[in-house]
Order: sequence, then structure tokens, then C-alpha cells
Amino acid sequence: MTMRFIELGDLRNPVLLLIHGAGTSWNLKYATVIESLSERYYLIIPVLDGHDPEVRSDFNSLEEEAERIEDHIIHNHEGRVQFAHGGSMGGNILIVILARGRIRVGKAVLEAPYCVPMGMFAHVTSRMLAAQITAMKKGGNIPLMKRITGIRDTTSKVLFDGITGKSMRRSILECHRFRIPPRLLMTDAEVIFWQGSEEPFAYRSARNLRRYLPDMKIKVFKSSGHGQLMDVQPEKWLSELSMEFQQLQHE
Repeated sequence: MTMRFIELGDLRNPVLLLIHGAGTSWNLKYATVIESLSERYYLIIPVLDGHDPEVRSDFNSLEEEAERIEDHIIHNHEGRVQFAHGGSMGGNILIVILARGRIRVGKAVLEAPYCVPMGMFAHVTSRMLAAQITAMKKGGNIPLMKRITGIRDTTSKVLFDGITGKSMRRSILECHRFRIPPRLLMTDAEVIFWQGSEEPFAYRSARNLRRYLPDMKIKVFKSSGHGQLMDVQPEKWLSELSMEFQQLQHE
């Protein structure tokens, strides 16, 4: 099945690749920022498998998603983008893209990708977290998720009802058993890591990534849970992203 891509904005503007995370959809996650972003950048938004509100599909692997995104950029955008942002699982996909080096990325913002392999426990933890996400959709209690991710109930508004249980479990499993590709050492992209102060695993993910990206900058947003800056403070998220990308343009 062919992955869909949403493209918006003026091609004369810098190109920004946006990769969303698991359990949401492009139109829900970017609803509060897409209009402003499309005025500043030419947006390329992959509609991830299993997360498409219009076409039913299943999510299989981070590598498969990365390859489809790479192919689209190579065939339609000369194999390069100036900027890229990957949130949560989208950050994991972006790490795979950076490590493979098939396309060129000027600067990448990794917003709390999960880079703490769970090993033999990955299947168990992924099922537990998938169950918590299902409970969140129904307004239920989610103590485990709050403890692991530091999220608040506002996250429920960006959850995608159309994702199947299979795709949800597979998405989380791929992240929980994710190992940073050694070839990430070879990327020439400038990389910055964003995280909320309330998400404990993000600190460990950042430390693990620093082994491969010693020059990676880390920015911690106070009183924020996993991926919540965009949801709760979209203007701040836009401002922070703009500042990072302006720095690259002016260097």
C-alpha cells in the first residue's frame, strides 16, 4: 500500500518534514500549529501506516515507514529537506532516516523519541501501554501512563480513534525494542533533543543518543509531559521551533 503525504505551503519557503507519533493522526496532532507552519515552511507530512483517517492500513515497522518517507523525498524533493521534526515515535522514525543517510536533512528536532530498549519485557510493556491508551480514549484512569510519560488528560484530544489494536500495540512495541542504529554516528545533520521535564524515560533516551551524537543539544520544557508542549502551549512550541530553525539559517 502506498503511503499518503500531505504537502502544504509555498515551495519557495524552507522545506519542513513533520513526522507524528503513535496513536494520533496528522490532522489531530498538528491542528493547532499547521496554519502557522504552512505560512513559514513548505510542509511534508507523512500519513503513517495504521494512522490514516481516510485509508485503512496497518503499521508494521519503523524501518518500513522510514523507507517510504525516504522514497518520497528522493523522488519528489531531490532527496533533501532543510528541516525535520519527529515527535515521539516520529522521532524514532527520524532517527532511522538520519542513520540510513539516504536523504539529506539540515537540522532535525527529535521530540522525546523512545530510546530505552526494554529487551525481553518489550512485548509486555507495549501491551500494557496500549491498554492505557485505550483507557484514556474512554476517559478511564491511566496511572501507569502518567507515571511513565508524565502526560496529563489533555493528550486525549489528539488520540486517533481509527487505529486498530494491532497497529497500536505494534507501534509501541517497535519503540520499546528500538535500538539506536550505530550509523547515526555518520549523520551530518544538526540534531537537537526536546523533552518535557515530567517524562522520566526521556532523560535516559537523551543520554543514550548522546553516545552517538555528542554535539546534540538538549532542551527541557518545564512542567510538560510527553509530547504535550504542542498540545498545551502551541504558540510556545511554534516559537521554539522557529528559533531553532532560524539559528541554522543564520549560521
